Amino acid sequence: MMRRVLLLGPWLALAAAMFATAYLIINTTFMLYDDEGYVLLSLRDYLAGGRLYDEIFTQYGPWPFVYHQLVTAVLAEPLTHTLGRWLTAAHWTGCGLLMGATALRLTNRPVAALATGAATFSLLWQMNSEPTHPGSLIAVLVAGAVYAMVRLPTLARPEVAAAWLGVTTALLCLTKINVGLLLLAGVGAAALRYTVWPDRWIRPAAITAGAGLLLVPWGLMGRKLDEPWALIFALQFTLGAGLLLWVTPPAENNRRLQPRLWLVATAAGLAAVLAVGTMVCLRGTSPAALLEAVLISPLRHPANFLFGFSWIPESWAVSAAACVLALRAGWELRRRGSLAHATQLAVVLTRLTALGFFCWHLQTWLTIYGVGRLITVCLPLLPLFMVPLRPLPNAAGVPAAWLAAFVALPQILHAFPVAGSQMGWATFAFMPLFAAGLHEAWEVLGAALPRLGRRLGPAAWAVLLAATGWQLWLLGHNGWEHHRVAKPLGLPGAENVRITGPIRESLRILTLNASLHADVLFSRQGMFSYNLWSGVPTPTTRNATHWFWLLDEADQQRIIDRLEASPRSAVIVNHPSDEFVARHNIPVAGPLHDYIENRYRTLFQTGYSPHTRDSILSFLVPRESRAVPFGKIEALTKDGAESVGHEPMLLRANLVLDGRPVTVRLTRASYPWRLLHDFSATPADIFLEPINSEGLTYGTPLRLAQAGALRGLYRLTIMTESAPSFDRLHDAVLEVLDEHDQVLAEALY
Repeated sequence: MMRRVLLLGPWLALAAAMFATAYLIINTTFMLYDDEGYVLLSLRDYLAGGRLYDEIFTQYGPWPFVYHQLVTAVLAEPLTHTLGRWLTAAHWTGCGLLMGATALRLTNRPVAALATGAATFSLLWQMNSEPTHPGSLIAVLVAGAVYAMVRLPTLARPEVAAAWLGVTTALLCLTKINVGLLLLAGVGAAALRYTVWPDRWIRPAAITAGAGLLLVPWGLMGRKLDEPWALIFALQFTLGAGLLLWVTPPAENNRRLQPRLWLVATAAGLAAVLAVGTMVCLRGTSPAALLEAVLISPLRHPANFLFGFSWIPESWAVSAAACVLALRAGWELRRRGSLAHATQLAVVLTRLTALGFFCWHLQTWLTIYGVGRLITVCLPLLPLFMVPLRPLPNAAGVPAAWLAAFVALPQILHAFPVAGSQMGWATFAFMPLFAAGLHEAWEVLGAALPRLGRRLGPAAWAVLLAATGWQLWLLGHNGWEHHRVAKPLGLPGAENVRITGPIRESLRILTLNASLHADVLFSRQGMFSYNLWSGVPTPTTRNATHWFWLLDEADQQRIIDRLEASPRSAVIVNHPSDEFVARHNIPVAGPLHDYIENRYRTLFQTGYSPHTRDSILSFLVPRESRAVPFGKIEALTKDGAESVGHEPMLLRANLVLDGRPVTVRLTRASYPWRLLHDFSATPADIFLEPINSEGLTYGTPLRLAQAGALRGLYRLTIMTESAPSFDRLHDAVLEVLDEHDQVLAEALY
């Protein structure tokens, strides 16, 4: 019992640390482009009974919808921002644990496994950007496939691992078909090379495996090879795949996988496809729409939206050196069955140099620059980490690391066509393979240096564990600091999501105005968290982020018709997202775009960009609407000009109140939320007038001191002869508090 506790204790501690870190980081992040809201709304529409694809638009396959259907049924909880973030944290943690378990299988070193788990988790830090996005579910499925591939040669019943590979491949195809096909390409290449085929099949199988793997990027990127980064990516992948094939030659003694395994995998995959397809079809999806969504629509995506990464100059030097060394190593393996001493030493030094480079840039890996750098060196380095430094025993089967490498390598192409968070998702499966290569290098060094042999490996892994643990600590510390200096958002389904600075108030004010002024709410680009928070529906269930190219004219016209039929409608505009698509030459055009431009006006703007000093978000209403903004401060001096200074000032703000207002104050919107001015404690005339959503008064103004419990819409007016003096109005929030110092309402300048 004690031995089991000692073995499980470090794993439980690592899991707890990773999950706590994931929770802190995810729950202190909200990306304004709001892919989270897009995915959540489509999932909720499906769970509410909508017909997937026929009625509900989504770019993803049916498995995430069935998965969340099962999860919410088991938990008996509605799908909200909070639940979606918990699930993402669980997927993220699961990836780290599975990659650690894979490293344990490859090295038989618990310390190596813990270090690999922590390194994998840290590499996937971008999980915080898109909670509920299928990317986290995809990542944990890929991690499971890598682990199953490693177990395949050693299990007493390898059919179990084969069945899991089949199911995983099917579920990935039913989530994002390009990732599923990449897994199929890797598993297929390994199967063709290392299965015990009849003699006459062996050569054709090997040729098919090699040709298929080498051609994958050219088939995937064929229409976009005029993009320099895509062409380089295809070339680098082809080189890396060719070298991997070269340094992992199949021999009679390691071709041990039985053909029946792939029959089991195929049957299990087909059963998974049938089960998931049946579940969504029973909820109303037509087979034709399902087929279109899974197989045909994804082919259009790369043609419309492409976002690459930079190939750093150092990657070419790494590729050249790796190519020369891998060619020599493969030649020696094929000619004599083992490496020459000089080649062995060169491979060992290359692996240790890569480790030193990783340790030197530990903190850089936690940035987008670091992830982009890592992806450019993974391809050329992988073959060198798969070179067997010692002759394989005659009785040995295929090395498990080789099988895992054929699964991991094609996944790097997941970074095409959009290399955002996908860069981490595409490369994390390399981590246990690099760990296995380092373990082998230290064993060889230990044998060459007998005095250090027994200590070198454990000491090196302890150092690496400390380094990856430091990465994990940095992420956790960053998450805790964000949690400490942020306030809960307090919106339905996202009550405990913490956002810092004026953006928090901006999100709340946009949601407030949507609930007051709109029966239908649309957004550009598609940001649907506002619909979930405000309870205001979208015009139709054909909801997309870049709707100007994802939705056809018929879908856009139906949205126009619904907006036209709703006098009380609103549109929220994200200006940085508009600028992003413009920079990448994505045309924002079409009937819906023209309708919004001609039919709507800006009611107010909010958010603040410190770089451009412009507002980030706009709230639009129909041109004939008489709506007035709520939660926005109007500051005027005697001459009517907006100003900041010591001169007499009049402040006005339209608010929604539910309680007895006692205190009116101005505070910083950012930590440490310093008090700027307490109007209720200084000579100032403070009035509250009941108004309607158009700003028209219908009752007697009340002085703040005379006001009792109020509920409804009010205009707050402050007339002061000693206005506060400060130079950052964009970072100030006006708060109305009750007798218990609870915030009843707030407004931004």
